[in-house]
Amino acid sequence: MKVRRNQLTVLAFGMAYAVGAVAQNPPANVRRITLKEAVATALKQQPDLSVARAQALAADQQHRQTLAAYLPSLTFGWTTSDTYASSPQTAGTGGSVANSTSYADLTISYTVLDSGKRLATEQSAKAVSRAAGFALESQRQIVIANATTYYYELLRRIALVAVQRASVEHAQSTLDLTQAQVQQGTQATKDVYQIRADLETAKVELLNAQNNLAVAQAQLKQALGMTDDADLDPVDIRTDERVSAEANDSLDALLNIAFKSRPDVLQAQQNLEREKANVRLSRASNGMTLSLTAGLSSVMVENQSNERTVNLTASFPLFDGGASRAAIRQAEAIADQYAAQLASTKLAAKVDVETAFRTLQTARASVPAALTAQQAAQVSFDAASEARKEGVGTVVDVITAQSQLVQAQTNYVQALYTLYTADVALERAIGHADAILGGMS
Repeated sequence: MKVRRNQLTVLAFGMAYAVGAVAQNPPANVRRITLKEAVATALKQQPDLSVARAQALAADQQHRQTLAAYLPSLTFGWTTSDTYASSPQTAGTGGSVANSTSYADLTISYTVLDSGKRLATEQSAKAVSRAAGFALESQRQIVIANATTYYYELLRRIALVAVQRASVEHAQSTLDLTQAQVQQGTQATKDVYQIRADLETAKVELLNAQNNLAVAQAQLKQALGMTDDADLDPVDIRTDERVSAEANDSLDALLNIAFKSRPDVLQAQQNLEREKANVRLSRASNGMTLSLTAGLSSVMVENQSNERTVNLTASFPLFDGGASRAAIRQAEAIADQYAAQLASTKLAAKVDVETAFRTLQTARASVPAALTAQQAAQVSFDAASEARKEGVGTVVDVITAQSQLVQAQTNYVQALYTLYTADVALERAIGHADAILGGMS
């Protein structure tokens, strides 16, 4: 998007104060960090992502276990025994006998038919594995979005501190000028008290802004999974109106993207597939079952023997007190529950997308209006200050113009960073959090 160079006015002005303060009083432990570095740190260190990654690995290994049921099993055994028996010697009989026996056996078995139990079990485990994979991706996108959002929030707070610091300096300058004019006899003494009250109010607002900045520091470090005491110094200061490519799409197009891309929607779909497979497994386990297995066993001793077996088993529950029927109905009810959860997840996704879309559209319209208001307030304040120096304007005029300037500067900073965070929220809402990284230089 085209960069508006005159938008640099407030933020460049504000950041100059912040940078100047750091240069004069450098913190003992500061880490300069770009947005890409912040996201990379979060992806590496966020504990929630590590938990999701471990869960996805466990689910994948569980699925691999179910695949083993389609393959024959091969078992090797080794048996050795030593026996010793003794009896009293009577009339030339009795004595002791020792015997030692060792043999090995090798058994191969394979299940040919099992009424579809293996297939249903494997499909259920496969759905669990896929759901865990989507849960991991969902957590990954949350980490990216949170890191980016809190990075911008820290920049917002730095800019607002700079605005309030400038307000304090303006009030101090006005107070100094008024006191000089009082000494010269060109200004009433009562005006000093009014300006001093305005200065103290500005100092309180600066303290509040500095406190909010400290909170933003802590929030960003938490989002990045950082546990050290270093203060973060964001490098990527933005003053443009660039947004993601999808921000220009229609709401309907964004909703279609979300339903196809959002990991939580895809996870809910896999949870439903898992329960459908469990219904099939319940029917196979609680109805007529047919099992066919084949085996080959070889005992390797001095007199080797081989044994081949084929077992065909059919069973049907004649009466079990309704337990089988209840088990099937339970599985079907759980599947209905997850079907409803999928519908609920899609509704939540729709709300997320629409909220982010409308917030972003409002922010895009607000930035130019806030910039125009800031420029007008700056002109008004400059005029009031100049008139005050020349002894024409009043203290009230200066205080009013300064208050309006601070409010206009604050509104512009808020509008600009609301635009950035709304863009991040939209990308997260449609399941394209990686696009946030793609837009970085």
